[in-house]
Order: sequence, then C-alpha cells, then structure tokens
Amino acid sequence: MNRRPGLSLCLFCLLAVSLIRLWLMPLGSSFWVDETATAFVVHYGARHPSFAAAPQVPASIYYVLPAAAERLLGFSEAAYRLPSLLLMAVALWVVTRLAARLIHPRAAWFAAFACLALNGFNDQAADARPYALGTATATLGVWFLVRWLDTARWRDAWAFAAMGALLWRVHLLFAPFYLVFAAYALARLGRGKSPVPWRQAAVIFSAVVLALLPVAFGAAGLIGHATAHVIVAPPTLRDLANSLKYGLLLVSGAGAWLAVRIARRFGVPAWSLTAPTTAGPGGLLAAGSAEPGGPSATREPTHAARSSAGTGSAEPAGRSETREPAERGWLAAGSAEPVGLSGVARPTETEDRSKRDPAEPGVWPATASADPAQVWPPDPLAASPADPMAPPPVHAPGLSPARPPANWDRPLTVRPEPHDSILILSWWLFPPVCLFAISLIAGSSVFVSRYYSLSLAGAALAATLWASRSLAAGAWKPAAALLGVGALVAAGHWTRLWPAHQRSDWRDAAREVRQLAADPATPVICPSPFVEARPPVWSANYRLPGFLYSHLAVYPLAGRILLFPFNDSPEAESYAAQIAGTTLGPARRFVIYGGAGQAGFWWKWLAARPQLAGWGSRRIGEFGDVTVVLFSKANSETRTTREAPLESPGGQ
Repeated sequence: MNRRPGLSLCLFCLLAVSLIRLWLMPLGSSFWVDETATAFVVHYGARHPSFAAAPQVPASIYYVLPAAAERLLGFSEAAYRLPSLLLMAVALWVVTRLAARLIHPRAAWFAAFACLALNGFNDQAADARPYALGTATATLGVWFLVRWLDTARWRDAWAFAAMGALLWRVHLLFAPFYLVFAAYALARLGRGKSPVPWRQAAVIFSAVVLALLPVAFGAAGLIGHATAHVIVAPPTLRDLANSLKYGLLLVSGAGAWLAVRIARRFGVPAWSLTAPTTAGPGGLLAAGSAEPGGPSATREPTHAARSSAGTGSAEPAGRSETREPAERGWLAAGSAEPVGLSGVARPTETEDRSKRDPAEPGVWPATASADPAQVWPPDPLAASPADPMAPPPVHAPGLSPARPPANWDRPLTVRPEPHDSILILSWWLFPPVCLFAISLIAGSSVFVSRYYSLSLAGAALAATLWASRSLAAGAWKPAAALLGVGALVAAGHWTRLWPAHQRSDWRDAAREVRQLAADPATPVICPSPFVEARPPVWSANYRLPGFLYSHLAVYPLAGRILLFPFNDSPEAESYAAQIAGTTLGPARRFVIYGGAGQAGFWWKWLAARPQLAGWGSRRIGEFGDVTVVLFSKANSETRTTREAPLESPGGQ
C-alpha cells in the first residue's frame, strides 16, 4: 500500500508540470534545419535525386512515423513531433522500471527526474528526427534483455532480438550500443547469473547478427564518403568529459546528501520506517499494520512465521505467498523484493533474501522471542537495543510499534549486482567513448551530441546508482522531489512563455523575408545550411526543390532566390563577385537569409565590395541562430552594422 499519498501526489504533479513545460510546450515552435530535412524526405521520398549528396539522411526506418502523423493530423510542426513525444514517454517509463529492477525498488521517481534534468533527453521529445525512436528502441532492447536473462522466456528473447534488429536501422551511428547488449549478456552468462542456456543465447544473438548484415553492408559503402559529411572539429578530452554528463552525477549525489540532512533535521514520519513486529501468541509478522493512520489497521499479515516444534523459532513464509506491493502506479516499484521485470523472483533464495527492501512490509522473520541479533537479513534501519539514545517504540491502539528513527538514514543493504552495475555503466559510457575513439582513429569526426544521445538514459541511471549509495528507503521520494524541482527550474527556459525546441527560428525568419522581398525582383541570397553544399555538388544552377535547401521547401520565400554554398570557396566567391555587379548593384535592395555563420560571412564579404559602396546594411529581427540581413541603397532606411558571425547549426 502506498504509505505516502501526499508526497506521491506531489511527485505526480511535478512530473506533469515538467512534461508539459519541457516536452509539450515546444512542440509548435519552428523546425530546425534537420527537421526540415525530415519534411523533405516525407514529401519527396528517399529516392529523390538530391539525396545522392547525402545518402545516409533518408536511410532510416524513422520516416514512416512523421509520414503517418501527417496523414492523420495534417502538416504542422506539432504533428511531426508527436511520434517522438510518445516514444520518449515509453522510454521514460522503461527507464523507471529498469531503475527499480537494477538499482532499488524505490528508485523509479529519482530516475525519471534524472532523465528530465538532461536537456538532450528532453529535446528528443520535441524533435522530428530519429533520435527519440532510437532511445525508445534501445531502452526497450535493454528491458527485454534483462527480462530474458531473468526468466529465460523465449518471448522476451525474441522481443529483444526484434529491438536489436531495429536499432541500427534507426540511425547508422547507433552501432556502438550493441556493445552494451553484449557486455551485459556476457557478464551474466559468464558468471552463471542467468537461467538462460548458452545454446539459447547463441540462437538469439545469431538472429540479431543475421538481421543486421544488410545494414552493415550498406554502412560499409558509406565509409569512403564520410569526410564529406563531417560537421564538427575533432573532439578533445574536454568534449568527452562534457558528453558524460558528470554534472548530473554531482548534482544527484549532492541532492541525496541534502535530502538526508533535511529529513534528519525535521524528523522522519513513521510511514518511512515501519517495523515488522509480532502480533499475538502465534508469532505472526503483522508488518502491514505497522503504519499509523493507515487505511487498514487490521490487515492480514503478509508473511507468517512458522513455529518449529519445541523451539518456538520461526522461519519466513515461502515465496509463493502474496504480499501487498509497496507502491502502486506506473512508477511503482512493485514487489518489495527485487524481481525480474516480468514479476518472476530471482533464481536463488540467497539472492532474494539479500536483495529484499528492509523498509517494505513482511521482510524480516521475527517472533516475540526472537533475538534481533539473530534475524537475517539484519535490519540496517533498526536502532541497536544497546543504543541509549534510541527512543522507545511508539505504540498506537491496534497498531504495531513503529520503528525508531535513530539510524533511519543508513544506506540500505540493497545493492545492485555487479552485472547490473556493468549494464548501467556501459550504457552510460560506451556510446560517447566509442564515437570519440572512432573520430580520432578515422580522422572524420562523428562526435556529435545527438549521435551519442542513447547514452543519456544511461547517464540518468548512473546518477541514480550514485545516489543510491547515500539514500535510505524513506529518502528516495524527497530526493526525487528535490531533483525534479531543480530540473524544472534549470531546463524550463523561463525567459519566454513558449519555449522553442531549438534556437533556429526558420519559420519567422522566412515570414520576415517574404515581407522584405515582396517584389519578385528583389534578390534573396540563401546559403545552404547543409555541409554537403560544396562544389561540385553545389552550383549556382542547383535545381530546386533539393535536399541541400530543404528549409526553402518547408518555409518558402518570395523574391528572386540566389543559391550560395555552405561555406566559402573560390567558386562561391567568383559567383558572388559576378552577381554583385550584375544583379545586386542594379537592385534597390536585397536580402541575405541563412544560418548565422554563413549569412554573417557573406554579409561582411558583400559589404566590402566596391560595387556596393554607399549601401547600408542591418540585421533584421532576432531569429536565434538564423540571420536576416537587409542591404539597401537608401541610407535613411538602413544603417551599416558589422557583427561577428555565429556558429552554424548545420548537420545531419
């Protein structure tokens, strides 16, 4: 039974507010440049000739989701992002279940808010790109893998194989995550900690490998063109450190410590430290009635002590007895003993007894005559009988004595198994470390945060694992509440009412350009935001619509469109010098519209041309990392301005 309805309600409300602010409210904001590529794939198909410059872009099973959303809801930013939001909700739920299974039965809330404390995790929920599908597929793959290795059931095995077969088809750079699956399986099978026979494991992993062979052949064909798609500089050790989200671990550890100190300062309610005690001459363990003010003070005991003839000793009831779960709801930990995700108990009684939650009802066998020193497992929360500072037990009519809170903040003896810790740490470390190594070895950097986004759920679980070293049973929910409030404050973008998904406001920028270039003869210079827009792929006669200018297909412009490449080149400067005298000079005004880096470069370059001497220029509006610059002959209309260009948002 839930013994903390008030705190649980507060946590549900905090979760709801967080999801509304962090996930729902950004849905209607402008696409960023890669999301316009998603719309281009949906509208023009993966076989469009312009994708010859970037064949990896449409090579994902993800695009069926926004296509289905558009058929159902029509074209809009929110409709395209809705599948990602639903997928991230699934991923969040699975992470909480894994936290309860791998770390502690009460760790679910803490893991949920640890996920929401990561901006990258939240961004996936409002992103019309494959990363949310990848996160959901990876977390489900881990979930089914753990279930399979707990129970040896074929249905869980094939479910894991299906997730494994899908993950690499979501994004080619998700390949390092297969090392996470392999590390956990080998850690359990190699140590004999799973009922799965090696023959069954060989069948399942062979099926995954065979299913991935076509993807591997396709990926091999792209290796020779990798340098054409590099969008970032080679990573440094500092970049690697930042990718590990060590700040979340520090905050989680500090939050756990703070929750313990706050609870110690203001005292501990009896509901957090109920004790199983005897009830009546039969030596029944009436742990369920130990909570004062509980809904049912006369509940049947969940565990019975079976008296041995002539000794009066007791042993715990068998595992087949039914016990009341400690928590309910979608974030509930379920049973008080650590069980497999399917609800099946651990294979051995030794593991069951050593991993049970001491704060849950009916865990410790005891009788009226039992010596506390002989009870196993020992109670890490109970005050020592010899402790003179321990307060006496509190009795209430019809209730069992409540356990004194003298040592309430001691960490529980519930500790993850070594192989469970291996799973969490490999999930956290392998994706960024592997991409870091590939970038250095291959010389083509793929160290981009969204490419190793699968590690974010692992980082949240690692933070929860770290906090578990400090938190007692009664402190998990207060610590989760502190973390949730901090995550909402830090990640809520409170400087504006409706937060944007990204800093790229292509929609409003295009609207402004349409007003400035209402005359069809007004030149509009459009540098491509995609790194592949370089000669010879790019040319001034590039045919629209095309992938290199996907944003123009989604947010169309007015005026006379002049296509520029992604960055400077001799061909680009020759073309710009030509049109400066023949096209731009005779016009009354012209506009530069593009990513801040590209638009800023051409702003400064054109302002220095002798053909445009006497012209004024100024930035129009604020559109994040999208820049709109107006050049005009009328000095009364413009003022000359020079600003340093910002970083380009381009990439796949």
